[in-house]
Amino acid sequence: MGRLLRFLFLLILSGFGWAQADESAREIPAAFQGEWNSDVASCGTSRNATRLRIGADWIAFHESEGKVEVFASQGARELALIALLQGEGERWQSFRHFRLSEDGQRLSDITYGSSFVRQRCPD
Repeated sequence: MGRLLRFLFLLILSGFGWAQADESAREIPAAFQGEWNSDVASCGTSRNATRLRIGADWIAFHESEGKVEVFASQGARELALIALLQGEGERWQSFRHFRLSEDGQRLSDITYGSSFVRQRCPD
């Protein structure tokens, strides 16, 4: 991602009260990291297409994965990111917006206005 696009992403989100945790922070907050699935019984497998894994600087869906290029947080429970994903021979940039439940056990993908909820998988 170019420096200008990164700057614009952070500038737009800062206008809505968002902020990158720290300019030197290069890792997605630990509360968001791990495996998430709509069916906890499918955790640790690839049997369910809702599987989502988030690492310190990457994200992986059922059939795509990639490096998180930039992220911003609002409080301890919301995360917005842009990732460069690849899968099935294609590459694209993807924006995502997530919200954690108060207990940190459910992750809602609220990117498109509706809420798709995944459960935290046990370690």
